[in-house]
Amino acid sequence: MTQEPGSYPVDGTLQDQVRYLADVAGRAPSAHNAQPWECRLIGSELHIGRHDAYALDASDPTGRQTALSLAMYVEAFVVAAHRWGIRARVTRTAQVPGDRTTAVLALTGCAPAGDSPVYRAISDRHTDRGPYAPLAAPAWLDSGGPAASGADTRLFPITDRDAVARIGGLAGSGLGTALSLLPMRRELAGLVHWHGEPATRGMAVEALFPGTERRDMPAAEWFREHADAEEAAASVRDVYATAPGLVVVVATRADDPTAWCDAGRAAYRLLLRAAADGLAHDIQAGPVEIPALAAGLAAELEHGWRPQILLRIGRPLGPRLSGRSVRRAVAVD
Repeated sequence: MTQEPGSYPVDGTLQDQVRYLADVAGRAPSAHNAQPWECRLIGSELHIGRHDAYALDASDPTGRQTALSLAMYVEAFVVAAHRWGIRARVTRTAQVPGDRTTAVLALTGCAPAGDSPVYRAISDRHTDRGPYAPLAAPAWLDSGGPAASGADTRLFPITDRDAVARIGGLAGSGLGTALSLLPMRRELAGLVHWHGEPATRGMAVEALFPGTERRDMPAAEWFREHADAEEAAASVRDVYATAPGLVVVVATRADDPTAWCDAGRAAYRLLLRAAADGLAHDIQAGPVEIPALAAGLAAELEHGWRPQILLRIGRPLGPRLSGRSVRRAVAVD
């Protein structure tokens, strides 16, 4: 697990400052905590893109999940840079699937935003897959609030209990599918570890499967042999049906790399604002990635919107079911 970054190098070079900010931004969420980002500083431009060694393969055939993860990293960098007096303006985003560069950021000086609850939320933000207390849509949760990203990206709070239960069924089916397909199960097995084990990527088994106790075997072996797809799917359905907190869908008009970048950045702004209020979150990828499930999720939205991210936000009802996720150091070339 990487250590906390030291003091920001106020008097350091731009390279020094970007290295610090790159590690802070590395706390952004990513699909299965794969952390698929890499950074290249060219003059005063930062190129953020896909690191092939850390990208998913079987679990992300379209590259959408990697793109969404990279977009969250981009937004984390933008927020962190502003706190310390660097304006990171996104000047270009990926145009077609497969683009290695997700975004180019032009770096210029600006007045430091200073410390704030939203900046601190980069570190405080956490996933919790357990049940949440009831939560009404906060006043700041609207298209002009923390997720504002243009007319083509929108947040949909889902408050109808029947609709939430239907969405929970889709989420459960998505997780069950992911754990049932052999290529995906093998890939995910390479990303799990027992809580407290040395690791820089992936997820703790105990956080993925609440109630699981550490066994005297490698976590990957336990996952391959004992992770129960039907039980995990049923657990997700039950949480959505009984204690989901607030369910939110981030959707876009288009479905291309530019839209994915907008959706990821908007979702991360939402997560930071929620974390600043002490709220946890849980992101489900299945209903977005599996076409039949995505169609079902889209049916719960206004016509013409393509769901990109499904998440719950709320206050956990029980003890926190996940610690801070492990992180790798981020190199800046």
